Amino acid sequence: MAAYNKLEGELVTLKRIQRAGWPDILERFQAPELYDMAGLKKAPEQAPLFEDLDEDELLVFDIVPHEGGTSVGYAVLVHYDGPPYVFTYFFSGQLDVDFASDAILQMVLAFFQYTQEPRLYTFLPKPVPDDIHDRLLEGGFDHQEDYPVIDNDEETCYCLERFTYEAYYQDEADDEVEELEF
Repeated sequence: MAAYNKLEGELVTLKRIQRAGWPDILERFQAPELYDMAGLKKAPEQAPLFEDLDEDELLVFDIVPHEGGTSVGYAVLVHYDGPPYVFTYFFSGQLDVDFASDAILQMVLAFFQYTQEPRLYTFLPKPVPDDIHDRLLEGGFDHQEDYPVIDNDEETCYCLERFTYEAYYQDEADDEVEELEF
C-alpha cells in the first residue's frame, strides 16, 4: 500500500502523512473518538502506533480541500483490526459530507488498485443520516444490518465488494482508455 502518497479528488487532495508527521498523528490519536474509530481500546503509545504506520497497517492521509490548502481532517485506512476499513475524521468535529465522500472515493479507488483484498468496509455510528446512507449505496457499498463483530445497536456496517467496485469503477477507467486511443 506504500505505492500511493497523494490522491487527487474533485474537491480534496489526500496527502499521506510521512514519517516526519507521525508525532502529529500520535497527538491527534489521543482523542477518544479517533482512536475508537481506528479500533483501539485506548490512546495508543508511540512505538505500537509508529509500527502500524510503518508496516502499512494504518494509513493516514490529510484531507486538504482544493480551496483553502490546509488539512481539515484525516482519511484513514485500518488494516490491522479485522477486515480492512476506511473512515474520515474531521478536526472541527463537524462532518463535511462532500469532502468525506470525495476522500472515501479516493481511498476506495486506491485500495482496490493497490491490493488484492476482496472487500472494503466502513462502519458508522447509528443512526446514519439518510444523505450519507444514500451516498454510500450510490457508491457501491452494501448496507449490512447485522455484522457479527460490531455492536449492532451502536453502529452499522457498509461493505464494498471487489466485483462491485469493478462494475462501478473499472468500466469507467476502461472507457477513458478507449477514448484516449482514438
